[in-house]
Amino acid sequence: MSVDRFEAPPRSQFNGASDSVPDIVLPDLHNSRILSLDSGGRILDWMSWQDAVCLYVRGAVSWTLGEPCLIVHGGMSREL
Repeated sequence: MSVDRFEAPPRSQFNGASDSVPDIVLPDLHNSRILSLDSGGRILDWMSWQDAVCLYVRGAVSWTLGEPCLIVHGGMSREL
């Protein structure tokens, strides 16, 4: 699997602080956790992004909130 890189906002948005703005921002995948909720919105637990991807692909996600924070490409299907 590969993960897309995220681009930082344009340097012009930082009022001249161009030296401190990175060109590319990578998510910290080892410490990234996603909050899982039940269908009523009650907190269940924190899960890894890999577990969240598996649930999303299987159609086990009832709803999402916010913008995507990670784009994942690749993988293999057992049904080849």
